[in-house]
Amino acid sequence: MKFKRDLMLIFVVSELLQSLTFCKKEDATSPSQGITHNPPPVITEIGNDKKVVIRTVDELISANRVAKIDDTIYIHDSSVIDLTNYKPITIKAGVKLVSGRGQKGSMGGLLVKSGYENGPIFISGGENILFLGLRIKGPNPTTEKSRNATGISVNHNYVEVRYCELAGWPYAAIEFSHSNNGRVNNCLIHHNQKNGLGYGIVIVSASVIIDHNVFDYNRHAIAATGNPNDSYEAYNNIILGHGNGHSFDMHGMNINGNVLGGRDIKIYNNEFRNPSERAVMIRGVPTGTCEILDNKVRSIRASLRPTIYFVYPVLSARVQNNVTQDEFPPIENPIFQPSINF
Repeated sequence: MKFKRDLMLIFVVSELLQSLTFCKKEDATSPSQGITHNPPPVITEIGNDKKVVIRTVDELISANRVAKIDDTIYIHDSSVIDLTNYKPITIKAGVKLVSGRGQKGSMGGLLVKSGYENGPIFISGGENILFLGLRIKGPNPTTEKSRNATGISVNHNYVEVRYCELAGWPYAAIEFSHSNNGRVNNCLIHHNQKNGLGYGIVIVSASVIIDHNVFDYNRHAIAATGNPNDSYEAYNNIILGHGNGHSFDMHGMNINGNVLGGRDIKIYNNEFRNPSERAVMIRGVPTGTCEILDNKVRSIRASLRPTIYFVYPVLSARVQNNVTQDEFPPIENPIFQPSINF
């Protein structure tokens, strides 16, 4: 009888962890018809006996110090942890940093940095890290000049950010650098809008899947440097109407006289609702695939047309079935209502 109970427990935990698998192939290649946002996964049983609940900065640092692969550090839903005077916390390989945003009305634990010193709040320390259900608040939600600050800095493969809210980061809410197979999924990313920078997600010699997120008040919701290793696939995202620059970007990088625009760019089934800025700007020539398909784009003034703009001709690009739409339904899912205020 005990053997059967143990077997059933192993099965339940296995099924739960499979629901958190990183970058599933079917997710990357088979987007839904129209934009839907699923409820967060049930997280109360993640890691089971490997879960530790923390409430303070000292407990967070202590738990992270001893964490091992497959451990879960759960930040209590009511916690507000100020990391302004602390150096970045390096999350170890295979660790899940979790709170309850979206669970039974919870806003999730809040991590705050109100100054610019000491770098990002979190840095990846290995592969297969999960940030889930957190709120991460930076020092400057405005367009005004300031020092730079970043929320999460990713430098390893297979790092995923899910169901988080990130706001107030003058450089970027999330930076993926020299890494592959990252993913940002079902997040609310807003008020990262410093003039000249201000990225929701920035890609620096990295590849990332970006899906089912809501962006607002960012200079660019997504930006990449143009490095030949830059790739992103962005689908089923909603970009609301208050950005102060074009929404999706690929910079150009001059290499031996050729202005390159990353490797692969796939942008499809997104809603670009900002009437004041272009939807997409590609500022170099991608070396691989460039597909911009089946997006809904708000009308913009004539001086900014076309809404999908190539600075240099990209003869191999597929730009099809992108339609103008000026009326969009409201976003009713509470997980996409901002709870970080300034």
